[in-house]
Amino acid sequence: MAKRRGAKTGKSGKGQKSQKLKIQRVVSAGLDAMGKAYARLLLDPCGAPLAHPVWGSQEGSLLVKTEIVLNVAVDGTNLNGALLWSPGTITPTARANLVEVETLAANTAVDTSTASGTGYVVTDLGVNSPGQVFLTTQASVYRPVAACMEVMYLGSESSRSGSIGGGVVSGGTWYNTAGFTVDRLASLVPHGERTPVSKTEFLWYPSGADELFQDPVETVAAQQVDRRNSIAFNWTGIAATSGFRVKLTAVYEYKPKLATGIAMPPPDAGSRNSMRDVLGTIARTVAGNPYVRSAAMAAGHQFVRAVQYQYNQAPRMRGGSYRASIGEL
Repeated sequence: MAKRRGAKTGKSGKGQKSQKLKIQRVVSAGLDAMGKAYARLLLDPCGAPLAHPVWGSQEGSLLVKTEIVLNVAVDGTNLNGALLWSPGTITPTARANLVEVETLAANTAVDTSTASGTGYVVTDLGVNSPGQVFLTTQASVYRPVAACMEVMYLGSESSRSGSIGGGVVSGGTWYNTAGFTVDRLASLVPHGERTPVSKTEFLWYPSGADELFQDPVETVAAQQVDRRNSIAFNWTGIAATSGFRVKLTAVYEYKPKLATGIAMPPPDAGSRNSMRDVLGTIARTVAGNPYVRSAAMAAGHQFVRAVQYQYNQAPRMRGGSYRASIGEL
C-alpha cells in the first residue's frame, strides 16, 4: 500500500527535531568541568578557588588571585564617606585606582583629584590595592577577570547607626571629579541598607575597556579610568571612630615579563567568549541582584518570593479583569 504524503517514517522530521533539541540543550546548558569552575570564580571571586582561564585565553595567560584587608573610616571625620576601587587600573598615578573619601557632611562637594580640602580628606590607597606590587614588578600586561569587596562594620552594636550602600559604577563617576558628593554617589549605586550587623559583599563585573590587556605601568590617560568599572562603597551617618573592615579580592589574568624566564606569545586582540558574556548568561539565571550579597538583600528576596507566592495563590475572579484579581490580595 502506497504511503500517504507526509506520513511518518523511521527517518521522520520528528526524530530529526528531537535530535536537534538534544544538541541545543547540551550547547545551552553545556559548561564542562573547567568552564563551570571558571564560572564559579567569576561569580564568587571572594570564595571560589582559582581556576584556569578557559575563555579568551587561547594564548595561555596566567591567573593570580590577590587580596588585601583595609580599615577605613576609623578617625573622627568618618561620619560620611566612600571607598572607590577600580580593579582595572593598576597604575602609579595618584588617586586613580583606590581612593578613600571622608567628609563631615554627606553633601560636601569633594574634588577627588586632590589630597585634602575644607571639610573632607581624600586618601590615595592605590599602593595598597590587591596585586599592585606583583603586577607592576612581574607582569608585562594584565587585565582584571573578577573582583569583589567585602564590608564589615567594626563598631559596637550599641553605636551602630547610619547606612551604607554600594555596587558597580563607571570610573567616570568618581575619577578626577570636582563635584563628587557622598549623597550623589548613594543615588547612583544599586544597593543601600542600614549599617549591617553581618558582612555585605559587592561583586565587580567588567566593562568593555576592562577586557583589554594593559601595561601595569601605563599612565592614567592611556588606561582611561572613566571607561572602566569600579566598585563603590559609601557610608552615611556612622558613629565617629567606629569604621569598617574592608577586604578587597581581585583575580587578574597576566603575562609575565620576559625577565621572569617564562616565554609567552603576544596577547590576542579579542576573545570568542568574553567574561562579560559568561557573566551575563549566568546572571540571567540568578534571582534578584547577583552582584550584591548581604542579609538585607536576602531578606528582600524572601519578601519578593512571599508576595509572588501570595499572588499566585490568590483566587482569580472568573471572568474578572487582571486588576480585579490583584484586588483579591
